[in-house]
Amino acid sequence: MQLYGSLADNLHAAINSNIRLRGRKIYPETIQYWQDLLHHARRQLATSTARYASVEEKLADQLERALRAHPASSMQTRDHLRAL
Repeated sequence: MQLYGSLADNLHAAINSNIRLRGRKIYPETIQYWQDLLHHARRQLATSTARYASVEEKLADQLERALRAHPASSMQTRDHLRAL
């Protein structure tokens, strides 16, 4: 996955967008991007020794919770995360 900016910045942006769009319809492509970002974050964190890993881990957890709370993505998210 090609990221523009840091992993933490991308996770923050996804979380903020999810909050802003709460209660509204979200395009399936957006949900898929967030899921892919979460998958990328989990893979990167699994091999990371960076000092910011704990911050990124918390952001990844927050995005995962946000995705699970969204009705359109909850089933897709569970299936996507099982593949990790």
